[in-house]
Amino acid sequence: MDREGFTPDRRGVQDLLSSRMVQSGTVRAAQTIERTARAIAPRDTGQYAGSFRSRAVRVPTLTGRGGTELRAGAAVENTAPHAAVVEARRQVLARAARGART
Repeated sequence: MDREGFTPDRRGVQDLLSSRMVQSGTVRAAQTIERTARAIAPRDTGQYAGSFRSRAVRVPTLTGRGGTELRAGAAVENTAPHAAVVEARRQVLARAARGART
């Protein structure tokens, strides 16, 4: 992907994609999704709405050269015992993630 006047530094791009700066951005995005999910979650008991967590993760990613490398990322999860059932029925996290992109 060389262009006139620009030659990508593959190591530099790899360092950027695993950097604290990118990690911080992904965590902020996850926290936005977490807040949105809490706001739209059903509140029969409040347990589900109160069980969202966002955290930094390292994501194994396929590279263009056929290898893998760990990159900065973030995850949002719900630790309530019934979270899978609620998500299957109400798609709270999916809706929150779609809303966070706009």
